[in-house]
Amino acid sequence: MKLFSTTTYRLLIALLMTAVLSGCTLGITYRLLPTIAMWSLEDYIDFEKEQRIATKGALSELIEWHRYQELPRYVELLQTLSQFIDRGDAVTLTELEGFSNQIQASWRRFMNRALPQSVDILSSLSDDQITELRENLADDIIEEREELDETSPEKTQAKRLKMLTKQAVKLMGKLSPEQEQIIKDWSVALIPSNEAYLQQSIVWNKHFAQALEQRKDKAIFLSLLTPLFVYPEELWPPHYREIIESNRSLTTEVMLQLLHSMNEKQKTKAHNRLNDLIDDLNKLSQIKP
Repeated sequence: MKLFSTTTYRLLIALLMTAVLSGCTLGITYRLLPTIAMWSLEDYIDFEKEQRIATKGALSELIEWHRYQELPRYVELLQTLSQFIDRGDAVTLTELEGFSNQIQASWRRFMNRALPQSVDILSSLSDDQITELRENLADDIIEEREELDETSPEKTQAKRLKMLTKQAVKLMGKLSPEQEQIIKDWSVALIPSNEAYLQQSIVWNKHFAQALEQRKDKAIFLSLLTPLFVYPEELWPPHYREIIESNRSLTTEVMLQLLHSMNEKQKTKAHNRLNDLIDDLNKLSQIKP
């Protein structure tokens, strides 16, 4: 499912997360995003020359829009997070849920902005290119199935534990035994979702293939792609929705517990990390090319 809009958004989020956790400078990498996204798209589609030019242009335009319209919103989110750190155990679960909802809103804004361009690009594809795209998406499913079959629940739990611990340490510094236990309890409590996610990916691919059959009528095509990219949860069956909602709730709760447990040294380190990122985002969103 790594297509025009989802590919670019995931790259953007990966870039920001890398900056938060490692202190990397955003500017140069951000400007390379159109090229990086194009490389990813070409893993799925062998573009003709004119299509490649149009796609590169659309990617550049989309990222410029994100730079000047969305990065200031990210600054506001980071400032809110910094305020949460200051307030410590006065922060409520409701506030963190609202913060999470704002992040979800950024996803929907991005997808809504990217969809018309995605329609233009996808509607230009030939039948052979569509076949290639569908085959590559199917290969993704096969690879995910093989990886899932080779990964035990214990290995998945250990991977989650290592991931969040690493992120927390890079943001906050050395964790206390209490904080380490909070993260361990979270990793154990999460409901396994890989199999359900894989099955949902198969369903998504089926609906996407059906939408591609209507690509020559752009109005209909757009109406079919919108729920797939902007509101994918509309396709979720009840059992999958329950898993996702439960795991999201558990993750929000563990974030609240970590926030409440931070000592002054950890707060100082987190503030420094966030302030550096805020400065980078401000500069990036204000300097015109």
